[in-house]
Amino acid sequence: MENMPLTIFTLIMAIFFFIFATIFALLKEKACLLISGYNFKSKKERLKYDEKRLSLDMRNNFITYGIIFVIGLFLRNVVLHSYHHYLAHLLFQKCSPR
Repeated sequence: MENMPLTIFTLIMAIFFFIFATIFALLKEKACLLISGYNFKSKKERLKYDEKRLSLDMRNNFITYGIIFVIGLFLRNVVLHSYHHYLAHLLFQKCSPR
């Protein structure tokens, strides 16, 4: 139980990622305004982008990040009591968009 704050933090981060994924799923194209930098573009520039695809990609990224945190949490508490952060870090690096 020495790392209970880390477990709680990991769970909270996973929940946040799933909440953000839900927001992008529910709001669809309107959620694009939540993407950093996109909301500062002019309306003319925004027409160049496929907002439906942007929203879908962001939703999928947030779901992926949430799953990575849940896997890390599971590995930390059930499988690898000492080495979970290495695996979670590796997964996060491999799955994050470039």
